[in-house]
Amino acid sequence: MTAPIRTEYTMADGRMSCLEWDGPGPRGAAPLLVFAHATGFNAQTYQGLLAPLARRFRIVAPDQRGHGLSTVPPLTGRLHGWTVYCDDLIRLLETLDAGPAILAGHSMGAVVSLKAAIAAPARVRGVVLAEPVAVPGVLGLLRALAHRIGWDVGPSLARRAAQRRAAFPSRQDARDAYTNRGAFRTWPAETLADYLDSGLVPDGGGVRLACSPAWEAATFHAAPTGIARLAPQVHCPMTVLRGTIASTCPDSQAALFARAGAHVVKADGASHFLPMEYPDLVRHEIERLASML
Repeated sequence: MTAPIRTEYTMADGRMSCLEWDGPGPRGAAPLLVFAHATGFNAQTYQGLLAPLARRFRIVAPDQRGHGLSTVPPLTGRLHGWTVYCDDLIRLLETLDAGPAILAGHSMGAVVSLKAAIAAPARVRGVVLAEPVAVPGVLGLLRALAHRIGWDVGPSLARRAAQRRAAFPSRQDARDAYTNRGAFRTWPAETLADYLDSGLVPDGGGVRLACSPAWEAATFHAAPTGIARLAPQVHCPMTVLRGTIASTCPDSQAALFARAGAHVVKADGASHFLPMEYPDLVRHEIERLASML
């Protein structure tokens, strides 16, 4: 498996840390693939998924604001609708200045990729969205109203994120706490190890989560709704991958993507963590889309 290098790019208010694979041929010769991770994770989490694609692509996978090893700080003022993440991705594309890229992403990263494709179409030649957070607009409105009046509508990702344990005596303690538990039950051991490698930073004599529970919770709270209705504004080839177990892209939203011309792929047995469970499928669809361009 091809090993990436760690690179940094200067943003207006800090530095964005990325994993990067040069791809085949001279630097800059291979088509550019930019991959955006999900809320609470980091670029290295997807190293096993991305490394085999380096045979064909130059790959840049950023640690998004408030995540991983990036020093760009959390900015709650522009977090609503994940605007700040989209702005950061467009700034990264401008900094790379390597021609139009294929954007791919998981969960939040998928939504941010879609929004960037709309906001900066000249910078994007295709998008691959794995389990985008496609909350129907009406459901989002009801949730917002319920939150404002203090009605408990059941466990939420934001509330669970806020309650996450933030610090551990050691990396091994963190790994023991996550292995075969909760959302990590379906993850390969090497993927969990990759997540923790960049997802934990030194904290006194122990370690703490690089993405603080408060920032993770704020990100979940700020999730946009009605994303699938933006699909007609994407003017490049688009693929959507969705699971069948607690998918964040339900049938009604998948139909909206398909109606807008997206190639929609349903992975039977996959959960929201489809890229960890079915990396071969995600790679296949990235390569399939690239072959169309």
